[in-house]
Amino acid sequence: MPAPAVEGAKRASRAKGAKGGGGIPWLMIGAAGAGLLLVGVGILVATKFFMGGEGPPPAKVAPSGIPKPVPPKVTPPPSTTPVNPSAELAPQDMSPEALLKAARESDSARDYAKAVALYQELVSRGGGLNSDAAAGLSTARAALQKQQAENERNEKFIKDYQYALRAYKEGDFAECLRVSWRLIYPDDTLARQLGKRDGVTKLIRDVYYNWAVMDLKSENVRGADKNLRDLLDFENGDPEARRLLQFTKPYLNGGLDQNYRDVVRGLTYRPFTETP
Repeated sequence: MPAPAVEGAKRASRAKGAKGGGGIPWLMIGAAGAGLLLVGVGILVATKFFMGGEGPPPAKVAPSGIPKPVPPKVTPPPSTTPVNPSAELAPQDMSPEALLKAARESDSARDYAKAVALYQELVSRGGGLNSDAAAGLSTARAALQKQQAENERNEKFIKDYQYALRAYKEGDFAECLRVSWRLIYPDDTLARQLGKRDGVTKLIRDVYYNWAVMDLKSENVRGADKNLRDLLDFENGDPEARRLLQFTKPYLNGGLDQNYRDVVRGLTYRPFTETP
């Protein structure tokens, strides 16, 4: 074989050997890539499984064809409360008989203002009941005037009583006595009717005592002596006032000493508390 041919054959043999030796690494790379792909798919599937991936949607249930039950209607029982037609009607819509009855009922209940209005409506109509209505109207009017006068008198008494209490608390004992005496003298009937007789009595008694204490603190012994005597004339059963009166006797002509000052310094005013 010629030399050039031999040299070419050697080159071809070396090239073939080099090509065959390079095929092994490519095969290994391909196998490794496929393995990594399988591992990635496995990780993805496992992650979806353990992380609570959504499952298939629930099957839809067809609605039932059974209708819902309807509760029965219950009719409330009829009212058993009696209805008084005359109480619901205005006076001008009432019959003469109903007017007369309502007027007399109001008169008996001392609702004289209502009775007068009902009688006036009946009188304005005339008719067979006119004489009864006129007589009832006259009586109801007189009773209404008397009732109004009593209410005004009661209101004035309470107003004066509250005024006397205010004067007492402010230390205006002379004014308190003036008003308080007027509430029970010469007639204490109203004070008793209103339940204030005992309150006024206690008020007068304590005013005299407090006024005497005020006199002693200002060294007006004769003034204190007079107030204490007036207190005991009004209500004899006050031992504290009697002891204080005995204390003042040695000092009526002066000569106030340390004992006087010590005793007077310890005297206190009586707070007024009304008994229920």
